[in-house]
Amino acid sequence: MLLVIRHKVMTMTEFYEADAFDIDLMLSNIGEVERDAWERMRNIMWAMLAPNSKKAIKPEEIITFSWEKHNEGSEAPTTKEQFEEMCKKFNLKKL
Repeated sequence: MLLVIRHKVMTMTEFYEADAFDIDLMLSNIGEVERDAWERMRNIMWAMLAPNSKKAIKPEEIITFSWEKHNEGSEAPTTKEQFEEMCKKFNLKKL
């Protein structure tokens, strides 16, 4: 029996009847449900703040989420010295 995931909540009957595949499917969607709720809340906050703001603001300026931060800039590449230092920490042979 494949459960249709409406929300992140399962009834007790659904939980006891679910197999490992159903529970894994439910757990994989929890993050998306939470993310959708956070983005909805940000848009509500933006709709309340934008008319009273002296300058034009975007919803991303009110709150920037962790899943949006990784797109901004990448970290500097690892240098040879940093790599060798990591190898020493893990007792690896030099390549």
